[in-house]
Amino acid sequence: MATEVEIRTALADVIRLNVASIVTVLPRDIMNLTDVGWMNVLRDPSGFIRGWTITQNGAPPLEPDQRGGRYRLWFDVWQWFQYRTGNDAQNSEDESSAERELIMLKFSRPDLYIPLPQRTTLDGVGLLDFPRGRIGTPEIDLKGHVRIAKGEIYVDTVLGC
Repeated sequence: MATEVEIRTALADVIRLNVASIVTVLPRDIMNLTDVGWMNVLRDPSGFIRGWTITQNGAPPLEPDQRGGRYRLWFDVWQWFQYRTGNDAQNSEDESSAERELIMLKFSRPDLYIPLPQRTTLDGVGLLDFPRGRIGTPEIDLKGHVRIAKGEIYVDTVLGC
C-alpha cells in the first residue's frame, strides 16, 4: 500500500491537474513561512496569493488487517486566495468558489475524474469536506487579506504490509 507521503503527493497531483497552471499546489505545510514572509511561494505571476496546501492531520486506526494495520489518514486541504474587490466579472470570491467546487467534484467520483496512477494510490479516498465556518477564513498578509478555505479529506489505507 501507499505511504503517507505518496498519498499526500497524489492528493496534490489531483488538485494540480485541475487548477490553472499559475496556481501553486504544495503537498506540505507552509504555516511557519507566513511568519518570515515566505508566503511568496503561493504568489501567482500577477503577485496575488493563490494556491493549495495539503498536510496530514491524523491517522486513527480502523481495525487490524491480515496485511497490517488499517488506518484512516486525514489530511488538511487548504485553498489560499488573496481577496480582491472588483466588478462581478472579476471577483476573487467567485473565482475561489468555482475552483473549490471543481476540486470537490474531482474527489466525489474518483472512478471518473482521477487519473489511474493517482486513483491507485488514493484507493479508499473520501469526499473533500469544507465544514461550516471554514471557508473564507481571513489571514493578514502584507498586501491585503488572504482568505483560506480549510478543507479535509481522508484516505483509508493499510500500513505495515
